[in-house]
Amino acid sequence: MLLNDDAVLAEILPCDLILPSLDAATQKVYEMINRPKAGLKVEDLISGLVKLRERYQGQIWLEVFIIPGINDMEEELLPLREAIARIKPDIVQLNSLDRPGAEEWVEAATARDLKKVKDFMAIALSTPIEIIAKIKYQGGMDSLDAEVVSFIQATISRRPSTAEDLAEMLNIHINEIMKILRELAHEGKLQAERMARGVFYTWKS
Repeated sequence: MLLNDDAVLAEILPCDLILPSLDAATQKVYEMINRPKAGLKVEDLISGLVKLRERYQGQIWLEVFIIPGINDMEEELLPLREAIARIKPDIVQLNSLDRPGAEEWVEAATARDLKKVKDFMAIALSTPIEIIAKIKYQGGMDSLDAEVVSFIQATISRRPSTAEDLAEMLNIHINEIMKILRELAHEGKLQAERMARGVFYTWKS
């Protein structure tokens, strides 16, 4: 179903919140990621979302599923950013793989990958952009994402930071940051000190 269909549009207009997805703005990558029915064009999807925005008074939270090496390059992000500017959603939510993909080539984006995409989008969009992808662990809860741990180590080695500070810098939910900090503390890698603004963490040398 496409939002260019007035009957479809009429059915969803009473909703308070709509969460559509747009993972690509080029036909090749749209077909690769979404596997649409033959004949469906990504421009029709985009124009339908634009039409929705023109008529719909509620909230639109647009999800973008990021696949490294597929839709996170500038040549793909630029037309996607232009499409989002036309759609004017209330929020853009960046997501990535958190379970085995349908295809072997689908990989999870790292926190750094998603931060780069967010920064690229933010250059030209006034729409709030948030990362909703979950923290990835390598080998289970006992083996933390090395890239996230490396960022935390580099940050708090220079300057003590709170969990809230780290969550904001990494664009990761505070609950996920707390899981990581608890594990690092259990491993004896952190020192915590309660101060006026909260608990500050430093990296033990």
